[in-house]
Amino acid sequence: MFLIVQMKADYRQYMLRITIACSCLFFGYVIADDNDFRDWTTTGSAIWDFKNNELIGREGDGFLVSNRTYREFELSVDFWISEGTNSGIFILCQDRDSINPESCYELNIWDNHPNQEARTGSIVGRVMPPLAEVSTEGRWNNYQVEIRDSTITVKVNDILTAKLNEKSLQAGFLALQKWGGGEVRFRNLKIY
Repeated sequence: MFLIVQMKADYRQYMLRITIACSCLFFGYVIADDNDFRDWTTTGSAIWDFKNNELIGREGDGFLVSNRTYREFELSVDFWISEGTNSGIFILCQDRDSINPESCYELNIWDNHPNQEARTGSIVGRVMPPLAEVSTEGRWNNYQVEIRDSTITVKVNDILTAKLNEKSLQAGFLALQKWGGGEVRFRNLKIY
C-alpha cells in the first residue's frame, strides 16, 4: 500500500514539473491546459525536445504544428539559432500536407539565406527584402507578430521588419520550422 501511495505522489510531482516547464515555455492559451501537447503535432524528421524551458529542434527537417487555428492574434516568441540553420515561424497555414510559403505566411529565421531578400525578418515571397536587416545567429532574439484588421505586422527585437496588408486573411494553423543542419531553440511562446 505504501508503494502505491508513494508512486501516486511521485507521479503528481512529475506532472507538476511538466506543467510548470510547459507553462514557462508556452504561457497562455495554447499549452496552459495542455501539458501533454495534444494541441501540437510533429511532421518530418526533425527531433523536438524540451530542455531547460526551451523547445529545441535538431537533426533533420520538419515542423512542430499547432492543431488549433488562429485568425486575429498576437504572437511573441524568443528564438536562438545556430549558424547555417534554416528556421521560420509559419502563420495562417492552410494545408497541413504542404507547409510552405505558398500555403502559409513564413516569417523567416535564416540570416544567411542564399537570397538575402528572404533573410530573417521577411515574410517569404510577400515582403522581401525585410524593412530592416537584423542579425540573429548565436544569441537570443524575439519575434513579435500582430495580425489585426487584415494587416500583418512583424518585428524582430522590436525592429519593424515587415508589414503586409491583405484583404482576405483566413484563419490557419501555426508551424515552427527546423530545416538543415544545426539547431533552433524557442522559448516564451505566447499567443493572445
